[in-house]
Amino acid sequence: AVVLSRLALYDVVYFFFNDPATTAIYTLSLPDALPISTAMLDSPETEFLGVRGLLTQAMNEDGGDKALDLAHRAYRLRPKSKWVAANLFDLQVRAGRWVEAGETLARSVRRKLVSAEDGRRARSVISYCLGLEALARDDGAGYSKALAKAHDLGPELDRKNVV
Repeated sequence: AVVLSRLALYDVVYFFFNDPATTAIYTLSLPDALPISTAMLDSPETEFLGVRGLLTQAMNEDGGDKALDLAHRAYRLRPKSKWVAANLFDLQVRAGRWVEAGETLARSVRRKLVSAEDGRRARSVISYCLGLEALARDDGAGYSKALAKAHDLGPELDRKNVV
């Protein structure tokens, strides 16, 4: 079986390096691939690949609202993709969209894309950040509630480990 899989791998590598069209696509720089990714959006068969290419480009540029919009689109197309869920969560966290990040995290844990333990720790940090936002709004009750939840979810985390 190992010999058979090595032969199959050699066939793929041989095809890759000996097929000019395939080699050209995979060796393009990201800016050169942008028109190809955009064109791929028009077909249901290639839409996800196009969104992924555009998302990768947007994340390399600044990871702002454009990247977040593309991550949402990719998530609608492939909600069970670990790569998509992780990038959507990361972009939501970077944007300070704690509630949305918590929802994405909960769905990722339910779909077994994130372990329950990692999900618990991340929820603890999200609660802590929600508490900081409440404090900035002079919402003492919201701050206390969020910090209590953060401590319940992750008692090993304290302020110096999070900030």
